[in-house]
Amino acid sequence: MLSQRDVVAVDIATEDPSNSEYKPEQDCTKFKSSKTGRGPLDEGWKDRTEPIMCSYKAVKVFFEVWGMQTKVESAVHKAILDIIIKGHKQAFLWMDEWYGMTIDDVRNLNRNCMKRPTTKYWKDWKYQNHQNPQT
Repeated sequence: MLSQRDVVAVDIATEDPSNSEYKPEQDCTKFKSSKTGRGPLDEGWKDRTEPIMCSYKAVKVFFEVWGMQTKVESAVHKAILDIIIKGHKQAFLWMDEWYGMTIDDVRNLNRNCMKRPTTKYWKDWKYQNHQNPQT
């Protein structure tokens, strides 16, 4: 089973800027955290940075329809990879919003996020905590 796995190394800083979802304000090569001093992520950042996060995701896709299986499974794997990259980029780019939170803050944020859409809640949370919300 392990021999059938493809290991894909992703780098949140080197996503192809020609991507249709590219936004300069979401570019890890331009962001610098005001709270931690981390960033921007330039070429070779993974070799020079400590600590570094390593995340493993095991994904299985089965679409057993003759003539379509390979194309559909490849498309699903690509979509999942895009979601993973976007999520990890956002975690890095939003660092100043979550850095310094206590475990109780995290639990409260998680509880409230489950009650309403994340985008609206995150904006409201910033207002409640007297931070300047980004639009």
